[in-house]
Amino acid sequence: MSRRNRNRRTRPVATLTENRWNDACLKQSLSTPADCPDYIDVYRTPVYDSFFDDEDIKMFAENLVSAAPQLRVKKLNEKANLPTRGSQHAAGFDLYTSDEVTVKPGESILVGTGVAMAIPEGHFGQINPRSGVAYKTKVRIGSRVIDSDYRGEIMVNLHNDGEEEHTFKAGERIAQIVIMRYLATIVEVEQLDTTVRGDGGFGSTGK
Repeated sequence: MSRRNRNRRTRPVATLTENRWNDACLKQSLSTPADCPDYIDVYRTPVYDSFFDDEDIKMFAENLVSAAPQLRVKKLNEKANLPTRGSQHAAGFDLYTSDEVTVKPGESILVGTGVAMAIPEGHFGQINPRSGVAYKTKVRIGSRVIDSDYRGEIMVNLHNDGEEEHTFKAGERIAQIVIMRYLATIVEVEQLDTTVRGDGGFGSTGK
């Protein structure tokens, strides 16, 4: 640490750097600071410069990345594709079909992706539609929750709302999975805190 900053630090570096490092690199699935050449620039604000030098940032960024939860994915067959992000800051990972499938009008089917996952404990996977599939076809993607202790193949539910059959080719992106944290405990209480809305529902907030 530089002498200039040694006497000015008032709180741990990790507290200040965690969110910015996550935003800069973890969303890109990068594993080391070397994979993220802009990470120094991300921190270069007056507030951060007043506390830390480049070596401070690099050291704690490396620690944060090494401790970050990872999404472990296993291919179940040779035709499977690993989930991918469509853009640098995409929240979800695109899922691919491992085989060609055809959905007939009014039909609902489960489609295999050819991959299994070990979702980090304290998280779950939410399967959602891809905007391109929803816009270009009449095929609806059923929302599903994938628990962290599930080790089977990730399946996607497809339903054809149209009047014509639709075929997805092998290796085509059909859905996306978003990894999210969840509330893990329930506490029984005698009373709940009051809110303006209260028990109003089913249109109580207006049109």
